[in-house]
Amino acid sequence: MEKKQVDLQIKMKYLEQIVNGTKVEDYRTLSRYNMGLLTHFTKPKTWAIRHDITHVRFVSGFRAERKFAICEIEGIFAEQFVNFIPEGMKPGTKALTIKIRRVLEHNL
Repeated sequence: MEKKQVDLQIKMKYLEQIVNGTKVEDYRTLSRYNMGLLTHFTKPKTWAIRHDITHVRFVSGFRAERKFAICEIEGIFAEQFVNFIPEGMKPGTKALTIKIRRVLEHNL
């Protein structure tokens, strides 16, 4: 399978957790930006998760020397948070979960 990578902004504290292995999932709200990167529209108002994405480069900052971690992912899944509520989310929030398999490269 061909490597397909997207870049996602993330706070430095979460980037550090990904690199040290304590954060193995990243949660993204269903914003227009995230939907445009991680899904595709199949019909008007109907979307599907992109299964061609194999890697995510999480980046912190906007400068040329920004910190990053390139991760191989298991997949992207749609969820509604009812029993488990991630930090920054509210009960009932619908979001996309990116499951991280391993960190391949980073510059921390």
